[in-house]
Amino acid sequence: MTVVLGVLFFKERLNRSQIAAVVLAFSGVAYFTYDHGSLPWISLILGLSFAIYGSIKKTLTVSSLQGLTVETILIAPVALLYLSFLFVKHENAIFVISPLITFLLMMAGVVTALPLFWFGIAANKVPLSTIGFMQYISPTLQLLIGIAVFGEAFTTAHVVCFCCIWAGLLLYSGDMIRRMK
Repeated sequence: MTVVLGVLFFKERLNRSQIAAVVLAFSGVAYFTYDHGSLPWISLILGLSFAIYGSIKKTLTVSSLQGLTVETILIAPVALLYLSFLFVKHENAIFVISPLITFLLMMAGVVTALPLFWFGIAANKVPLSTIGFMQYISPTLQLLIGIAVFGEAFTTAHVVCFCCIWAGLLLYSGDMIRRMK
């Protein structure tokens, strides 16, 4: 979705190899959707929301730190309301379970903020079409963790989708490396 927004709204041009890479990735996702039997709405909404987020970050003329600060200020009241709700319902974990859990929960904010900070820097320096392909790395790592650590199923549809997406990634990356030389 990020690649499509880069082409549509930022007039980024894809060469033949890049178009083939997009078609490969789309084909894998389309096959997985077909095999699943229904549209994966949550995945589509999540992908679209992050594509829009990246597009907005690309158009802003503020630094990554300034942008992330504004985002944090805007979301902080919602987060505080939610934490207050959990506290009232006695369902919160912060300051309740253990000091270690409290520390880990607080550090989760830092662990989340750093990639967003770096993404803000990259969004201004790298074409959205490239960012779109790089965004397959995280879901791939999550897939591997799901399989290796949690014993989740890896069906034929997963194999086809995975192979199509990574073939597209390799084609896209190979094209970028070739053009850089």
